[in-house]
Amino acid sequence: MKLLRFLFAFLSSRVSALRPTHGNPLVLVSLLLLLGGCGEERDLLKEGFKYSESELNYQHYTEDIGPPRYVAGKAYTGRLYELFDNGELSEEGYYRKGYLNGVRRSWYEHGQQKWESNWKEGKQDGLETMWLKNGQKQIESHWKNGKKVSGKSWTWGGELTGDLGNSVGVLTEDFESQTDEVPKPKGSADLFDKTRNAAEGGDAVAQYNLGVMYYNGTGVERNVEESTRWYRKAAEQGDPYAQCAFGLALDDDEEALKWFRKAAEQGNSRGQYLIAQMYTHGKGVPKNIPEALEWFRKATEQGDVQAQYWMGVMYSEGREVPKDLEEGVKWFTKAAKQGDSSAQYYLGAAYANGDGVEQDEEEGFKWMHQAAKGENLAAQAYLGRMYFNGEGVEKDQNEAIRWWRKASKQGDKEATELLKDLANGRAPGS
Repeated sequence: MKLLRFLFAFLSSRVSALRPTHGNPLVLVSLLLLLGGCGEERDLLKEGFKYSESELNYQHYTEDIGPPRYVAGKAYTGRLYELFDNGELSEEGYYRKGYLNGVRRSWYEHGQQKWESNWKEGKQDGLETMWLKNGQKQIESHWKNGKKVSGKSWTWGGELTGDLGNSVGVLTEDFESQTDEVPKPKGSADLFDKTRNAAEGGDAVAQYNLGVMYYNGTGVERNVEESTRWYRKAAEQGDPYAQCAFGLALDDDEEALKWFRKAAEQGNSRGQYLIAQMYTHGKGVPKNIPEALEWFRKATEQGDVQAQYWMGVMYSEGREVPKDLEEGVKWFTKAAKQGDSSAQYYLGAAYANGDGVEQDEEEGFKWMHQAAKGENLAAQAYLGRMYFNGEGVEKDQNEAIRWWRKASKQGDKEATELLKDLANGRAPGS
C-alpha cells in the first residue's frame, strides 16, 4: 500500500490538466501566479526588491485612491527590480504613481525568461506569456482592463492543448513546481461552481475535473474524500484519467489494479505506467518483471516521461533486469529531452563519467546544469563539484559554493558536508 500512496502523492503533484468538458473551455488545474496591481500597501524594499536613483522617480501622491506600491513610504514611478544571488535579474516591473503601468517580467536563473505581462494603471491589459524552464511556451493569454478574455496552452513538447477561453488557474504542474507558493487566483470559486454544475449534470470529464479541484483545494476547501467520490463517478463512466486517479486513491491493491487496467485498455499511458509499477513491485499481482517491462514499453511508445525515466533507472542500475548502461542512457535521453530533471541528472552523470556513452564532460555539464536549474538537489551538489574541479566548465570556486549553498538550504546532506569540508580547510569530498 505504501507504493500506491507514494504514486498517488507523486502523480498528484504532476497532474497535467483539467480537461475540456462539453461546451466548456480547457482549463488546467494549478494556480495562476498573480502579481501586482492590488492588495495591501507594501514597502517592496523590505521584501528584497531594489531600485536605483537613476531609474526611479518616486513621489508622494496623497490623492491616489487604493493600494499603490510604496518605496520608503512613498508611491513611486519607474522601474523596480529584484536580483538572484548571482546578480542576474530575477524580476522587473514598471510603475506609475505606485501602480503597475507597462511591462512586468520574471526569469529563471541563468537567463531563461519565465513570464511577461502588460499592465495599465494597475490592471493587466494586453498580452501575457509564460514559459517553462526548457524555453517552451506554456501559456499565452490576452487581458483587457484586468480581465482575461482568451488564452491558449501548450505541453512540454510544444503541442497545443487547447483554447483556455477566459478561464483562470491556467498553469500546469510543470510550471507550478518551478515557482514559490502562490495565492489562489481570483475567480477560482466561479470556475469551481461551473465545473460542479457540469459534473452534477453527468459530464464525466467535469466530474474528473471536480475531483482534481477538491484534491487541490481549488475554489473550495480541500476534501480528499469528496475528491475520491467524484473520481469514482467519472471512472464508472469510463474516463481513463479518473480511473487512474480513483485507483490511486484506493487502499486495495487488487481493486486499484483493476481500474488501472480499464484505463490502460483505452490506450491511456498513465494507466500503462501504473500497471508496470504494480508488476515491478508485486502489488495486487505477483511480481513479474517481463510483464512490467512490456507495460513500461507501451507507455514509453506514447512518450510517457515517467515510464522513460524508470526504464532508464532499471537498466542503468540493474534493477530487476541485467545492467545495461547504454540502454539506460537511451531512456534517460528521451526523458531528459522532455524536461525531466531526474533524467537530466542521470544523463549528465553518464556523460561526465563515460557510463554507457563516450565520455564528454562538456555534455555532462550541460545536462547537469539543466537538472540543477530544475531544482534537482543531487544535480546541484554534483554541479558544484564540476565547477570546483573544472569538469566540463572553467573552474569557479564561488559558483561551486553558490550551488552547494543552494542545495544545502533545501536539506541536501551531501552539499552540506561539502561546505563543511571547505570551511574546515579540507578538499570537498575528501
